[in-house]
Amino acid sequence: MDIIFPYSFSQNVLDSSLGMFRIFLWCVPVGLLIAWLKNRRSLLSLLSALVCAAVLFQWEYQSLNNRFGVLSYRPDQLRLEQGNGNTVLLAPADASRFQSVSIGRNGGWSCFLLVRTQNADYESFIVSKDVHSCADDAAMLNAFYGKH
Repeated sequence: MDIIFPYSFSQNVLDSSLGMFRIFLWCVPVGLLIAWLKNRRSLLSLLSALVCAAVLFQWEYQSLNNRFGVLSYRPDQLRLEQGNGNTVLLAPADASRFQSVSIGRNGGWSCFLLVRTQNADYESFIVSKDVHSCADDAAMLNAFYGKH
């Protein structure tokens, strides 16, 4: 059976504090680009703007693509399909717990599912609680695999 977490730019970038921090970091390459446009002589400003933008694009791409959008579960296998196209296969014994993490005040308006293992933690895309209930998924998966 599959659980699908639909991707939403506003939920995954604008609502998370780290996403807002990344948006504010975009002021650095924009400021360097404006400085280059005003002076027209400083290739260092243009090069710095391009390097900053490339680093920020890589950070955003890596952080969003390491999250999974589809979780397939069977009694013998747990499969996570990440945004970058990679598939992570886990044995149910490797997953120590499934948790729902809420984002926002007073219980939150969005959430993501956290799969804890011995070696790494895997996070789903952030979804609105109006669209999807991560708490129900976490409770169902913990009961399905006998986790406490």
